[in-house]
Amino acid sequence: MPMRAAAPLLSLLGHELRAPAGVVGGYLALLEQHADRLTPQQRQALAGARRGQQAIVEALDDLRRLTSAWKADDEELTSTSLAQLADEMTRSAQARAVAVTIEAPGAAAVCRRGNDAALAESLVTVAEAVAREAGGAVTARAAVEAEGLVWRLRFVDGPSADGATRVPFDLWRPGLGVRLFTAAVVIQSTGGRLDDIRGEGGRVGVDVTLPLADLNAPR
Repeated sequence: MPMRAAAPLLSLLGHELRAPAGVVGGYLALLEQHADRLTPQQRQALAGARRGQQAIVEALDDLRRLTSAWKADDEELTSTSLAQLADEMTRSAQARAVAVTIEAPGAAAVCRRGNDAALAESLVTVAEAVAREAGGAVTARAAVEAEGLVWRLRFVDGPSADGATRVPFDLWRPGLGVRLFTAAVVIQSTGGRLDDIRGEGGRVGVDVTLPLADLNAPR
């Protein structure tokens, strides 16, 4: 069965798990109200339980984003301006505390399905994956090339890009799970492409290429 065909099942699974996750969160909140009565070991266990419950909720949110991305694949291909996309990326990066500097000089329009926020969040997610790998900040710089609009996501203090080549994108990087897979689905639904960039000293970053659209077309 194609992965996209599993969207209704994943949506149902997320719905079924969200209710018990909420119940667990409610009981944890009751315990947190009386944390001063707990021993240090009990408070530590409570904090660990809360982190686990939040991780479950975040995973369910990622499933929701994935099913939404698959649904958007049936929508008409439209466009957005580079300036609008960069603004949405900045907001998403700030909200998620992703250490990425976004540079988008010039004017261009790119194809997208869904809305600006979904595509921007996907690009920030890829930047987050690069930042985790780099162990520090990254830059995301847009450039119009013959093949489309290319977002170059680079380690700030990473290896030299001299002699860098493109290799297949590693979708299963640790740390982001379903969120990175969802980002790839959103980007690819627009006709976009992701490439890992490797130089002589190792991985340099990631290129995300989006198809250009008519700047004067209605959006």
